[in-house]
Amino acid sequence: MSESWSKFQRQSSMTASLIGNLYAPSSGIPSANRSRRPSWSDAKKVWNVGDEEDDYSDSHTQILKKLDTYYRKIKRQILAFQSLTTGLFPNHLEPDKKVGHVVENVFCAIAVWSLRQCYCKIDNDQGRAHELGQAAVKCMRGILNCWMRQSKKVEIFKSEQSPKDALHSRFNVFDGSEVEGADEVGQLQICAISLYLLTLVQMITSNLQIIFSMDEVNFVQQLVFAIERAYRTPDYGIWARGSKYNTNTCELHASSIGMAKAALEAMNGFNLYGDNGANWSVVYVDVDAHNRNRTTFDTLLPRESASKNTDAALLLTVSWPTFAIHDSTLVQNTIRKCMRKLRGRHGFRRFLRDGQYTDLESKDQRFYEPTEMKKFDKNECEWPTFFALMIIDGIFKNNQAQVGEYLAVLNPLLRRTTEGEMMVHYYYVDHSKQQNNTQSDSSDRGDNHQLPFSSSDEILHGNFFLFGQAIWIICQLLVDKVLTITDLDPIRRYLSPSDRPKPNLRYSSIQVYRICSKTVLSYPLTFETNDFYVSNDMALLLDNIRSDFEFMTKCWRLKGRPIYLMMLREHHLRGPQKSDLLELLTQIRQGKISSNIFVRLERLQTAISSACVEHLDFLNDSICTALEWQSVAVHEHKNTSEVGRYKSLTDVSKMPIVVEDIDYNNHEFKDRPDDELCEFINNTDTSLGSLRKHALATYELYKRGGLDWMIRDNYRVRNHLEHLLKEAATCQHWAVIRFVSSLLHKIVDSLAPSVTLLLVRGKAVTLGVFGHEEAVIDKPIRPNEIFKILYSENVFGHSIFHAVLLQELLIDVSVFMSTFPQLFNGILKLRLG
Repeated sequence: MSESWSKFQRQSSMTASLIGNLYAPSSGIPSANRSRRPSWSDAKKVWNVGDEEDDYSDSHTQILKKLDTYYRKIKRQILAFQSLTTGLFPNHLEPDKKVGHVVENVFCAIAVWSLRQCYCKIDNDQGRAHELGQAAVKCMRGILNCWMRQSKKVEIFKSEQSPKDALHSRFNVFDGSEVEGADEVGQLQICAISLYLLTLVQMITSNLQIIFSMDEVNFVQQLVFAIERAYRTPDYGIWARGSKYNTNTCELHASSIGMAKAALEAMNGFNLYGDNGANWSVVYVDVDAHNRNRTTFDTLLPRESASKNTDAALLLTVSWPTFAIHDSTLVQNTIRKCMRKLRGRHGFRRFLRDGQYTDLESKDQRFYEPTEMKKFDKNECEWPTFFALMIIDGIFKNNQAQVGEYLAVLNPLLRRTTEGEMMVHYYYVDHSKQQNNTQSDSSDRGDNHQLPFSSSDEILHGNFFLFGQAIWIICQLLVDKVLTITDLDPIRRYLSPSDRPKPNLRYSSIQVYRICSKTVLSYPLTFETNDFYVSNDMALLLDNIRSDFEFMTKCWRLKGRPIYLMMLREHHLRGPQKSDLLELLTQIRQGKISSNIFVRLERLQTAISSACVEHLDFLNDSICTALEWQSVAVHEHKNTSEVGRYKSLTDVSKMPIVVEDIDYNNHEFKDRPDDELCEFINNTDTSLGSLRKHALATYELYKRGGLDWMIRDNYRVRNHLEHLLKEAATCQHWAVIRFVSSLLHKIVDSLAPSVTLLLVRGKAVTLGVFGHEEAVIDKPIRPNEIFKILYSENVFGHSIFHAVLLQELLIDVSVFMSTFPQLFNGILKLRLG
């Protein structure tokens, strides 16, 4: 251990032994000391402890002087740059110093708030805890106000997830407006919103008031909804570069997904008014969306994205400040990979072949040419900020060896100035210094240790790298033990989330909701037939029901009991699996599904009293109208002539199994006139033997006039196809079911997650009809884009059945991928069609 590290240990030990005598409850602070708020000019004043009324001991004086030293650092190195109007901090790279980046601003706010946390634990702080706290609040509210000006973008982004509709991540620090001339390039940063939301929770938990009105509560709720689809939203990442090729291409980043996951966990059930709030200021999180983010994040690690093998941004994700995952194996594998691939002598590279800020990068072009990436190999800039992050990580893990190691390598890299020790932005390979040197041809990446490095020169021009400086100040506070890890992480994200819910399937369908003074329950999508027809397959339905029961037994961690509603329809009892269904119902009645799965069958009114109830107070009567409630009600086709016909479930007779194909190119209705087709449809029963003929006759009308072709008064082609679909489902006539579903352009609910699951496993997917052009999916796409592919001329135009069969294949392949991933080893592209 170095001499400097030994000295640090002795000082820290002495400091730690003295802190217990210094901290006192805030209620003991005399009001006289709170009356004066220090001005910004106090940054250059030294706190003269001898002027205090209390007779401090030498140890007390030492700690106060230490805090005063950090106070002056914060004022000179961070707060001196804060905008008086918006509270934002400018980025030093901007030529006129009027542009602030959201991520950098969040870390500046955390640094100021961290020192505030230290002052909150001592008496006679001269109002500095309040001053620092309000400075952090001013920055956080400045970001919030900038985003609220773009509130219209949020609504569009929730459905489209398009970069042009994303909230901006850069703003004018003087008036909070959008940067003049800025476009959507680099603006879509899921990580920026996620870090902001997570920090918001941390600060409010520490008794800071940041949210003032219900308009702001509602907007924060919309931000939560906006990041819930991070698992399938390609973005530009924390470096605002997109893919490593810098070609203005977004991609799925593990760091963005992990930060979104952490933010959702922190926001779930959190009251934005703190201890003074009520039910209507509580944030709601879709637990199913959280699960999809968790699954995608776990699958991507330890890789960052499709183009980046790893990225230093993952250090911010698996460790402080987000602690997005607590699987020790994944955390260690991710950190070790970052160290092995990215660590250098002067810091960590952000990612391999990162050309930004190198002297090889052309200053005249915004994006790279595909062929110039090779020149950045072994010439990437190295960022010492990540050494400070590794120190913080070591402190959270109580790993003194790691702390000492990175302190030793970081100290020589800092710049000593009149303002104190400053964090250098980056070190770059200075090729002007190696003109007379022979570059090694070795393939070992460690060879760039021999290259001459120079530091960025922002400090020489009076500019500070605020992102790195903020992290370095937090690191120093932790090393000196004036700041504890619980001060820095009040919501204890660094702890294992054993007491948190661990969602997997659909929690939202087994909870009870209170909405607009109504008690609302929903049945699982397992039983949904309006969107797609897969739940009509009784064998699949029974398997899904048993899987749901198994999941609830293993993973339910919420308060109260889950309520599972089963939607039984008559055709369920007419199929070949009738006996299997009756066996399951008997097991449910007996209360035992298997040796380790137990259930209780009881009246709904009784079950609600012990259920898990979620209050959705952000939904009001203006949002949930009576018409909307009626629109989601279940409408079942009933034959009134059969009411009371069955005395028990066993009385329902089985339907014969029909196996016949549909040739829609050559059939008996092809050349018939419209009136004959309408007459056949109106005068022929939709019995089992005539379903195929009805489907073909209706198809001919569909070709001539579309779904809105009028068959008779108030009865269109669309209405008859819906009727045929229900009848075919009852008879299990799968040819008619698939044919009619395709004509109605049915699509599986949440098909996009299935595609994303395949993509994050490193598989490209193609959809198409054999012999025709295929659509290649190599990045997550929105549901409406998948819909356009399936029902385009390249698929639906060549084969009506392919539009729905491809959806079945996608679902089945994604299930196999998640269950038996080893079956797909060595496969790079999945061609479906």
